[in-house]
Amino acid sequence: VPDWQTILKRYYDLSEKKIKFIISGSQSVLLEGKNKETMAGRIFDYYLPPLSFNEFMKIKGEKISNDKIDLFDLAKNFHILSKFNFGEANKMEESAREYILWGQFPECLKMPQDGSSAASYIRESVVGKILQDIIIIYKIRKPDDFKIVAYYFINNSGSIFEVDNIAREVGISPLTINKYIKYLTKGYLMDILYKEHRTIVKRGRILKKAYAASPNFISSINSYSFSNFDQIPEAFGKIMEGAVFDLIKSRYGNDIIEKANVFFWRDGQKEIDFIVSKGKERIPVEVKFSNNISLKELKPMVEYLGDKKIPYGVVVTKKDIGERIVDGQKLYFIPCHLFLQMF
Repeated sequence: VPDWQTILKRYYDLSEKKIKFIISGSQSVLLEGKNKETMAGRIFDYYLPPLSFNEFMKIKGEKISNDKIDLFDLAKNFHILSKFNFGEANKMEESAREYILWGQFPECLKMPQDGSSAASYIRESVVGKILQDIIIIYKIRKPDDFKIVAYYFINNSGSIFEVDNIAREVGISPLTINKYIKYLTKGYLMDILYKEHRTIVKRGRILKKAYAASPNFISSINSYSFSNFDQIPEAFGKIMEGAVFDLIKSRYGNDIIEKANVFFWRDGQKEIDFIVSKGKERIPVEVKFSNNISLKELKPMVEYLGDKKIPYGVVVTKKDIGERIVDGQKLYFIPCHLFLQMF
């Protein structure tokens, strides 16, 4: 509707604030620019994220644990996770797979469980619609190039990226790539995770990772189904890593009150997926979506724990659960289906 902002403003003011309007949109770009100016002092933003795992389970009518566990209190509450895993593991594991495939969008829960309809819905009515909105709102002159960049970031979720390299590969200027990244984050299609650093000022110049804003985006674009979990475990390792990032970001990301934040750590070829900070405390989190986790894979975390004098680290696994001591350092192994419902 042309000039909808002025119309809403008029009715809101005439009603002497007795009428409230809820303006919904697929992304924040619908409330940018002129909208903010016209509705100044009258509009309040509320971001409604995709379904959490606990919300997904409630809609399905499945049992979940009522005990929410803070990562920083894991040492005294780990037994709760072990107890709940004993009786509900198989059902929760299957639900977790459904959740990261298409379970973050309520409409998909009504669709046939073969996943084809759900994947099509997310691919066309969510991702496709948001991309088209961004193209129109920001007047992108080369929509095909923009879509190539968008799908590049979604399909390479969890990977370190450098703007100059992507620009050369796609044939677009670095300035344009940076604009596209801004649009994609504003449209809630992707998130940026920064390398751990002591100062915020240098963030723009340090290593960055891109994550799809929902693991469902990756699954739908590639038409993944339940059978693909065992056929291409490396792909689902990345998808699960994105789901873990989404969870810990929602709990600890930029929490000003608790002075919490989330980063990744890298030193040469050594890397830890996530460092969750709260005040002066640090908890490293590594996602290992495989049946056999080698000691070599855990070495970066073990060394980090020792160097930083951190009491324990967390390894999100495919099925393994337990408390282990590796080279003198304590690690908590938590299956992904339990980790998803912890907070």
